[in-house]
Amino acid sequence: MEELYAALVYRDQLDFEIVPANQVPQSLLESPGRCGYIPSMPGVRYRFLGVGTNQNELRMMALNVLVDEVEYMFGFNPQPHRTRNRG
Repeated sequence: MEELYAALVYRDQLDFEIVPANQVPQSLLESPGRCGYIPSMPGVRYRFLGVGTNQNELRMMALNVLVDEVEYMFGFNPQPHRTRNRG
């Protein structure tokens, strides 16, 4: 049986972490997108993204979330097709 991993994004920093799912509290595992604290890492607030067996897919998920946050911080237009010239 493959080990489950969880993708977590730091709430106060532009960084993420992939940890074994057994380190994440059950209350966070039940609702992706929820924020909370992890007992093994006191004082650090995380947003839980999801669980999976493929660490690379979880990394890509976390990177996509971080890119969205950076775009939002700098006011980037997330819909470039609306500003593109037609023809």
